[in-house]
Amino acid sequence: MSLTSQELQDARSKLRDAREIITEVKTVFLGERTRFEGARMLNEITHLLDDEIAALDKEIGSAKP
Repeated sequence: MSLTSQELQDARSKLRDAREIITEVKTVFLGERTRFEGARMLNEITHLLDDEIAALDKEIGSAKP
C-alpha cells in the first residue's frame, strides 16, 4: 500500500521536527566533555534523518495525491 502525498508530507514534517530536536540536544551534549560519544551518535542519527527526508522528498515528487 502506497502512502498518499499528504501522508508523505506529514511524515517528512515529523522527521524534520525530530531532526531539530536532536540537533538541539546534540548541541547541549557538545557543551559537556563527558557527552562527546552521545553527541557523535546523535550526529549519525541526524545524517540518517537527512537521508530519509531526501528519500521522502523524492517520493513526494512522484506521489499520487
